[in-house]
Amino acid sequence: MSDAAKLQRNLQLSRRSGRDQPTAPMRYEGSVKHKEPWQRGRRGAICPEDVDRRTAQHLLDDSVPVDGARYAVHEGRAYCARRHGPDVWHGYPVGWIRVPQSLRRRWIEEGRVRRSDFRKHWD
Repeated sequence: MSDAAKLQRNLQLSRRSGRDQPTAPMRYEGSVKHKEPWQRGRRGAICPEDVDRRTAQHLLDDSVPVDGARYAVHEGRAYCARRHGPDVWHGYPVGWIRVPQSLRRRWIEEGRVRRSDFRKHWD
């Protein structure tokens, strides 16, 4: 299934309840894997210091579901969230290359991101 078809399917599923958010509330919980200092033996992108708990929760609430993950954008940078408990999520920055192309196009059309942001944070 193409990225566009997956995105469309996920949007249709989330809109069945009349909202663009899942029916159960989502809660952000940070992961030490994505915080300074980097944990020995752990892998994970380090979150910028300006993304505090409140901002992270807002990103999660505003995110778009695609194949079990959720994607959001903040100040030109892409973020991905993964569930690690019942309605508990953690998020981390990702390169734009990891965001489905259909979602990148949608956010350009909506004015949420610019092509220059892709160049800055591609990998």
